[in-house]
Amino acid sequence: MDDELEWVPVSARGKVIGAIGFVGDKIVVIYSHYANRDFNRDGKVSMGEWATGLMSPIGVDNLAFVEVAQAARIEEAVYTRGDIEAIANRLALTFFANTIVDGVFAAWLSFSLQRTSVALAPLVTHNIGKQFIFRKGMESQVKKIWKSAMQRDLPSGMPGLKTR
Repeated sequence: MDDELEWVPVSARGKVIGAIGFVGDKIVVIYSHYANRDFNRDGKVSMGEWATGLMSPIGVDNLAFVEVAQAARIEEAVYTRGDIEAIANRLALTFFANTIVDGVFAAWLSFSLQRTSVALAPLVTHNIGKQFIFRKGMESQVKKIWKSAMQRDLPSGMPGLKTR
């Protein structure tokens, strides 16, 4: 049948890193065997990888999907059937744009925000613990607003494509 999901494995560096799901000749799913924070691609996120991903000011959201999509561009079973070139390019451009947004926030806005929250916290409360909670809450909310204003998300215009 033409409406069944067919998986095509995608390899990079000699091992399968994910798969592309087709319905007919249309790409509908990109699947990665690895988590975004599994930097050495050994199949598990170690404590060091977890901590590095958590502390890094640059996000790694969708890194694994971008890697699978980019590797799929040279898989004959994929590029002869679907429009993987356009999808891979859009995912990569969105990932890199998000990286730039994160970098701008980390280099420019984060320092000013931290200084502002440190100055405002004692005006709100004299309790050191509450000041810390206030500062972190303020920084978290401003970062959320920043990301929302930058419309940091997957690219639009790819209906039906599931990347999670």
